Amino acid sequence: MTEMNFARSDNFLIQLVYGILHNRVLMSALVAWIIAAIAKAFVTLIAYRRIRLEDFLGTGGMPSTHTSPVACAALMLGFMEGFTSTEFGIGVILLIIVMWDASGIRRAAGRHARAINMIFRSLIEREQISKAQLIMLRELLGHEPIEVAGGALIGLLTAFYVWTGGWFK
Repeated sequence: MTEMNFARSDNFLIQLVYGILHNRVLMSALVAWIIAAIAKAFVTLIAYRRIRLEDFLGTGGMPSTHTSPVACAALMLGFMEGFTSTEFGIGVILLIIVMWDASGIRRAAGRHARAINMIFRSLIEREQISKAQLIMLRELLGHEPIEVAGGALIGLLTAFYVWTGGWFK
């Protein structure tokens, strides 16, 4: 595939879209995200016998849909640019940050939201505050480590499959 020269392009938008759609890292990460979102909805359906749009797009749950595309992108960068490349190094650093955030910071924020909501419920029961006066906080923000690992596994397997299957070459 030849590189496009955006500076001399008569139709910048068409070339931009073409470039995005033929970017192996972006497209494989998108595939990993879609697979993880479908898997998350399927796990939710089995565990809770319900399915909502939020199960595809929301935070928390098994597997991590944030980790999947980042893990996929990092491995694709390793395959494409080499495992000693700067690009791969940046991808791994980003993956570590995303995994740390998902299983640490956002999970802790979810626990805090759960505790605050318990206080709110107690105040409502004692009629010290009306239900209309507050908005309950979202409790499922982060992931358990196994959920993050599940997302990473989906991302890594997707990258491996895309790379060995010859997609986007």
